[in-house]
Amino acid sequence: NLRMKIMVYTWDTNRSQNILSETQSLTFYNLNGLSIQVKNTSKPINIAIKNIPEKMNGTNISLSIPNNIYQVKLFLKSDCNMLLKFLFKNDENNSTNLIVYIQYGKIATKLDYDIMLNVSNNHGIFMTKNSLPVSNTNLGDTGKEAKNNFSGVLQRNQDVILFNDSSLILWNFLESTYAFLNKTELHLSFLYVGPMPDKKLDVNPYTFDEAESAGTFDYEIKSFCAECNYWSEDTNRWMSDGCKLDVANTSFSITKCKCTHLTAFGGFFVAPNPLFMPTFALFKKGYALTVTVAVVILLWLVGLVLCRRMDKKDLNKVGVCPLLDNQYGDTYLYQIIVNTGSRRNAGTKSNIFFTVVGDLNDSGVRRLRDAERECFQRASCDVFIMTTHNSLGELDFIRLWHDNSGGG
Repeated sequence: NLRMKIMVYTWDTNRSQNILSETQSLTFYNLNGLSIQVKNTSKPINIAIKNIPEKMNGTNISLSIPNNIYQVKLFLKSDCNMLLKFLFKNDENNSTNLIVYIQYGKIATKLDYDIMLNVSNNHGIFMTKNSLPVSNTNLGDTGKEAKNNFSGVLQRNQDVILFNDSSLILWNFLESTYAFLNKTELHLSFLYVGPMPDKKLDVNPYTFDEAESAGTFDYEIKSFCAECNYWSEDTNRWMSDGCKLDVANTSFSITKCKCTHLTAFGGFFVAPNPLFMPTFALFKKGYALTVTVAVVILLWLVGLVLCRRMDKKDLNKVGVCPLLDNQYGDTYLYQIIVNTGSRRNAGTKSNIFFTVVGDLNDSGVRRLRDAERECFQRASCDVFIMTTHNSLGELDFIRLWHDNSGGG
């Protein structure tokens, strides 16, 4: 029997990072020293794997007012075997009880929940399901046994077991009360019963000024989906076929599996992703970030309006316009492009006239004008179409002037 505290099968990059337990391997040998392959056994082999809780990320919860609800939402797959454990971090005097309402698929409230936990640092943990208390004296009872004695208006179906180490496991979410909503979310609502927390004394390290701030009772929830995996030497991957989690005997510290073969085994944990519900207390705690984000969004909106106005002005600076004095029967067309510079005070509102001279004819005195928009603005590009009755031939030069009527 080989037991490894450090997981050595790391080249399955998709799943190795989630193996947070010790790795165990059991091999049988015959009289010749050759290994005996054990697979497809008629009865499952019980395997216990020690978990490493220190490697599991937790979610910190801070409560400052009694009976003030704090909500956490965990996303998980419906086939997840969810293990939960609640830890007290700063209640040295055992003065609080942490009340947790749990429900799958729908927000848990005081009146609508699948499981209610009263977690006490002094008296352990007990559960209420459908108003039926389940204490530490019958921790092996499942939720199905509890619900058979309930005569309420709403049948609760969530399977759950409590363990002696103040942890619990939930499974079979597809049969839970609100599974029909098709929302793969586990909702937890927290509140505590007890006194107000002591105020904190903050000392400025530069001025040594002291200031009081609101205190909190701090808790930690560790949650993960437990699964039994083995290392496949054929595919060089962590696999789970032929192994099943022993839900009734698995705890926060040990994962127990029932397998029909022997190889290297490890517990697989996928920590659900917590999404904190916005509350007024959370806003007060992070108001600086909220104000910063609001200011950035406001500046972005103002900039968006200004940029849109500038875009509209730019559209007015570009266009193609036939001259107003073009004649209906003209057959020769000439394109005239006028680019106005972008320096300060560039552009003009004066009337601009021109004459185009070719080796056969000239255009006569014509006026550059657009009846729809203002031309010759700063950094603009104006395109005019001039028509003539006869060809001008090869163009020699253009004479251009304005009447100083508009300045510029």
